[in-house]
Amino acid sequence: MIKSVLYSMIMVFCVVYSECSLAGPGDCINTSGNQIADVRLGNVTLSQSTNTPNYIIYDQEVSTSLLTALCDCDENSYASHTRFSGVKNSYSSFVDDWNGFIWYTVPNTNYLAYSLEVDVYDESYGSFRRLNIPFSGYSNHVPESNCRGPSTLSSLTKGRLQIRLLRSIIGTESFDAPLGYFKMRREQTPTSSSPIIRRLGVVGSLTSGHYCGVTGSNSVKNTFKTEFLTGFGDQIPSENSFIPPLTTVVNIICNYSLIPVEIEFRGDFSEYGLKTNLDGVEIKSILSANVFGTNYIINNTTRKFQSSLDSNGLKRVQFSSAPILTKPKSQVTLGEYSATMYIRVNFK
Repeated sequence: MIKSVLYSMIMVFCVVYSECSLAGPGDCINTSGNQIADVRLGNVTLSQSTNTPNYIIYDQEVSTSLLTALCDCDENSYASHTRFSGVKNSYSSFVDDWNGFIWYTVPNTNYLAYSLEVDVYDESYGSFRRLNIPFSGYSNHVPESNCRGPSTLSSLTKGRLQIRLLRSIIGTESFDAPLGYFKMRREQTPTSSSPIIRRLGVVGSLTSGHYCGVTGSNSVKNTFKTEFLTGFGDQIPSENSFIPPLTTVVNIICNYSLIPVEIEFRGDFSEYGLKTNLDGVEIKSILSANVFGTNYIINNTTRKFQSSLDSNGLKRVQFSSAPILTKPKSQVTLGEYSATMYIRVNFK
């Protein structure tokens, strides 16, 4: 009579998809259904103090439910012990043995590492032993007079998963990956039962938590009359030296400080500057030298400028804007003109 063998397994991951094929001649067949257990982290929002290498974003004891199986062992055959193995995902690479633990990359990421442990009961110690993957062929020194079962094992029901940040991130990074798997094998002579495995996945996302606010106005609205054209020439483009440029000061306030950023001016740019809703009139905007070291014209090809935030997470941006004609003044239709310059901070 075939009896059931109960296997308690923790964090069992498929390394390659072929590892998940459990049912076949001579195998231990899973009869408990789901073999996939995910650790769901949700969205973890970092700050400037936590968005740093070696920050531990997850460190918890984890456990899984019993795994029921039918094994193709000889009934009433003596098994000297049960062997346990822990295998990492083949797509994970060794990182280091930081802080006394063995660390591997979380598959499909270059910014996360994980350390995975499991408890196995060892009769020779009379207690559980915590093993860091990878490990193989660990014997619990518990003989079984009946290889097929029944047996309920308390090994592999508890463990510890740590996830560590390898580098700072910008924006949001998502991950959904298997890490490795644990397995057990009932030994007998001359054959051994096939292992039953349970895959554990880690799913979640990280957000850097960067944000900025902008104070100050960078919108202009005016009504131009005929005398506006005085001082413009018929050359294209034509600049009017009699109209003083408008100076705009924008203060960018961010929740990160002392880090490099890119100041990006966004809008409807033309070859010479910012387009307006007044046909033939555009705005030529120039960054001041005291902000970026030299005078830069903001246009389609040059509108991103490297800078950095100060110790308070502030950046003061000043630029001057003046109208130019892109048509001969005789072809310019006067009326109300408005233009808006948008600024975005890109964290680097």
